[in-house]
Amino acid sequence: MSRIFGRKPSFILLATVSVLSCSLVIGCGQDPAFTESMASADGTEGQQPDDMTLPGNGQDSSVDPESAQGESGSGEDSSIPNYTPPPGYPANTPETDVLVEDGGSLALPGVKAIKVGVNFEDLSDFDLNDSVLCFTGDFKIQGAGVVSYKKQTVVAAVTNNSACGHNIHVTIKSRDGLVTQKFSYNDRVTSSATMNFDVGSSLWVVMENQPNNYGCIGPIAMNHASRAEVKPNLCRR
Repeated sequence: MSRIFGRKPSFILLATVSVLSCSLVIGCGQDPAFTESMASADGTEGQQPDDMTLPGNGQDSSVDPESAQGESGSGEDSSIPNYTPPPGYPANTPETDVLVEDGGSLALPGVKAIKVGVNFEDLSDFDLNDSVLCFTGDFKIQGAGVVSYKKQTVVAAVTNNSACGHNIHVTIKSRDGLVTQKFSYNDRVTSSATMNFDVGSSLWVVMENQPNNYGCIGPIAMNHASRAEVKPNLCRR
């Protein structure tokens, strides 16, 4: 017992020094410069909880999710007006199917023709009316080339003013060169022919003489230099 009491002053002194030291280290709390790593129940360290300042699983509520997709929310720019084709074109015609001279972007060479005559000569008088295919519509003509600048169906008039009969062969091709219509007719018995065109479709016609017909010359294609004539607004019948 005397030994215990004999050591008491030094124990009291040590306790006093500890209390004074704690008061100098901000109440004996955690060092402000120390960052604690959280530990989970399985001992994994360094995992932080989700940021609870962003509602909706981390999405910033200050951004309107529809604002990046335009007013309609479909991603389309509603500020771009719909194209209005000029008079004479169907209401739903896109700008790419409107001729450049009419304000669109469809470039086709030649001159406009409402009436087209494909006129053939089969012998010697060169009146170029021996077999004629005549039709009206919306076409461009350059030389012997006939191209439709609209989707249209036309009914052509067929005439023969010759002692010879002819078999006329008609081919229509798309702008990609695919045959979309092909037929033949006897100009002695046929008075009309129906032709179907798309935008950019081209026409090809060949006159072939029927056998035993007074020595008439043929076959003659529509691009023949002297025995065929493709004219805007002129049918030689």
